[in-house]
Amino acid sequence: MTDTMLQQLRDSLRQGGLRGTLLRALAYVVDYWWDLKYHTDTFAWVAVERLGIDAQLQAHAQRYQPSQVVPLRRLLRTLDIPPGKVLVDLGCGKGKVLLLAAEFGFAEVRGVEVSPVLCEIARNNCATYRQKTNTPTQFVIVQADARQYPLADDEEVFFLFNPFDAAVVEQVIRRIGTSLFRRKRKIWILYGYPIHRATVEETLAASAHREEFTFWGQDFTVFVVEPGPALESPRAPSAS
Repeated sequence: MTDTMLQQLRDSLRQGGLRGTLLRALAYVVDYWWDLKYHTDTFAWVAVERLGIDAQLQAHAQRYQPSQVVPLRRLLRTLDIPPGKVLVDLGCGKGKVLLLAAEFGFAEVRGVEVSPVLCEIARNNCATYRQKTNTPTQFVIVQADARQYPLADDEEVFFLFNPFDAAVVEQVIRRIGTSLFRRKRKIWILYGYPIHRATVEETLAASAHREEFTFWGQDFTVFVVEPGPALESPRAPSAS
């Protein structure tokens, strides 16, 4: 067991007690089995220094750590988002959220990831998963900085699993706000491990309904923005 895992175990016992820690441990077992079942590579973490990006991007990035199967399934079942939507995972890592989302009737899932290392793994995972499941969901992996990714008007569900620091989160949310001025639509922003939830809420102003969920020790904040002129006039995000 690595030092990082030992520290996580201590933190889990302190924050969630024995029951919460056991649930998290079981969730990790499910994740490991899930990779074995689909012959995918999503379980192993990747340090920032191994993402294959320059120092300027590393300053805003987080290590790759996968979303977990059980909590994410519980979240998507609870939200009951209508089928046929397009989901975008901003900072998709190895693409695990895209694969899980395919179980819930999304027409297309798009992963945006700045790391060329993770993009290659994500593309391989999507191809392997499609071969195993024959899912009708379309997979798209885009290597791009999320601050420059050209948001499309058909994108209605956005997922983040603590991929960036607060500065990048704010810029990304402002870009989503700008896209709502082009095409007013209902959107969902699903934010896992939401340490910058206040930044999202402040950026969205009074336009979003916020809900908090915890499944198997994993916290999510979900923002639902209804169609209408609720958002403040969007400001162009900075490039830094």
